[in-house]
Amino acid sequence: MPFFASDFSAFLHPSYMAMYLTLALMLLAGAQANAARLKRLTTVVALLLVLGIVLCASKAGWIILILSGIGLLAERWSDSRMRKTVGWGLLAVIFGGITLYCTTTYVHERIGQVLNTFKETAPQSDASNSTDDRRLVWDAASSLVAAHPWTVVGTGDVKDELLLTYAEKGYVEPLRKKLNAHDQYLNTGVALGSGGILLLILLVVVPSISAFRHGDTLLIAFLLLNALNWTVESMLEVQAGTIFFAFFSWLLAPDETRTSRPGKHIKARSSHP
Repeated sequence: MPFFASDFSAFLHPSYMAMYLTLALMLLAGAQANAARLKRLTTVVALLLVLGIVLCASKAGWIILILSGIGLLAERWSDSRMRKTVGWGLLAVIFGGITLYCTTTYVHERIGQVLNTFKETAPQSDASNSTDDRRLVWDAASSLVAAHPWTVVGTGDVKDELLLTYAEKGYVEPLRKKLNAHDQYLNTGVALGSGGILLLILLVVVPSISAFRHGDTLLIAFLLLNALNWTVESMLEVQAGTIFFAFFSWLLAPDETRTSRPGKHIKARSSHP
């Protein structure tokens, strides 16, 4: 289908593009627009960002978009304008998704792949769609972590060990495509063992606790955005993921020398006219 998936995100993996656009939505939600013209412009930009996420055709991007909308709706419930905007936006996304599912073969197949995961106990070893490919590589990576929980295989041997495991298990497409673990937690576990997984989790949990204490909802949302996307992509294995995480972690980190920054205390600001 034209303008979907890689045809839309021509220079970047669609899952990464969807993540970038979702962060842009979060930043936009924290922006303060007082003039009516700016409010209308903000609404138009938000709609374009949502459309972009839909066109990325990333299943994880779609799910996180809905979760982000629900979270924003709960967090900004006292703001009547935001409540109406996000509420109608969520309804539009859900209605548009159902329409695309019923009328578009590509979207029907993408969503059908996810629904089938709840019906099948395990994918076939020669499965060739992206969802089943992920389930196969997750199984292979999990077996490697279980086999080397402390001795690990090393950062330079992850791909080689995964390919050997694909061959042993007869996983045709993952072997042909030379896929990585497509899960940062598992990929880290294969390379660095259980200790590496624990450190990766703490990389999100520790700053989230600090952000919660400071009431920094934007930083929490950013960390959750990454943590969720890491479950379906090995994002810290490529620059598109590491630079994104490192730069915005630095940018959004609490700075005691500043009294405020855009989107830091959304609730407190939204309560004022």
